[in-house]
Amino acid sequence: MRVAGAVDIGGTNTRVALIREAGSILDKISFKTPVLADSKPLIEQIISHLKRIVEQAPLEQMVGIGVSGAGPVNMKEGVIKNPPNMSYNEIPVTVPLNAAFNIPVVLFNDCK
Repeated sequence: MRVAGAVDIGGTNTRVALIREAGSILDKISFKTPVLADSKPLIEQIISHLKRIVEQAPLEQMVGIGVSGAGPVNMKEGVIKNPPNMSYNEIPVTVPLNAAFNIPVVLFNDCK
């Protein structure tokens, strides 16, 4: 069965989930969004948690990852710029997630 990774990057918490094509949630993890100047540890945690969830659902095929984030989003570059309530100047999202999983990654503003 096909599934998608889902990531919600928030000022307080970040949530990672694996969702079946029909919409049911297979698994989800929530963790405190790191309060640092560099967003690299945040992205590393997202990748680590997604990998752990996918390993627990070995019969499922993850075909893409959707990411939502607060603040100005440059969808073409795959970067969240100056997110409110966060200490980061920018959070590069699509390139590191695509490199880790080799599947399409789509970034949207969390208001959509």
